[in-house]
Amino acid sequence: MQTGRFYGTHHHKVDAKGRLSVPAAFRRVIEAEDPELARARAAGLVADQLPAPRLMVLTGSRRIRREDPGRWRLECLTVERLREYQEAVARHPRGSRARRAGEYYFSTWVQELRVDANGRIVLPAELRADFGLEDEALFVARNDRFEIWSPAAHEKVEAEAIDALFGTGFDPFELVDPPADNAAQGAATDGSGGSDDDGRA
Repeated sequence: MQTGRFYGTHHHKVDAKGRLSVPAAFRRVIEAEDPELARARAAGLVADQLPAPRLMVLTGSRRIRREDPGRWRLECLTVERLREYQEAVARHPRGSRARRAGEYYFSTWVQELRVDANGRIVLPAELRADFGLEDEALFVARNDRFEIWSPAAHEKVEAEAIDALFGTGFDPFELVDPPADNAAQGAATDGSGGSDDDGRA
């Protein structure tokens, strides 16, 4: 069961060896949702015996991202969240388009990276080159997951997304308020506004 959420954006440097520091708040969620780490702690292992937490990185198809460079990002999930996604994919009929696409995206195109004792992951050279992560990376929270972007690519894509999503007069609290029809239905069924019919003919 998922225990945490990710928040905010964070700029971090990528060194010449591809090492990238993961934001501390993100690391806490990653650690909390790694069953391997939880089992080791329950077994009484001390800090220097614990396995490094795992971060599951969805890379997508290399062919597709190379055909349209500069618009892609790494999608990052905890171990538990990836398991939940894989279980959701497995509920689709075997051989269906949804099942096959999901197996590619959430199994085939996944890399496991370990977070070291200094809170860093090592990005493979292929990913650094394909995603423009040679010098700097931007962590972008997406509630139950987060993304790693090239800052330049994110600036371009995010500007387009913001223009499309948010117009003049947009109220973000509309996203969390219950729709009016649902609220009305709830009032009709909670006994506060129903009929006073007592069942007599």
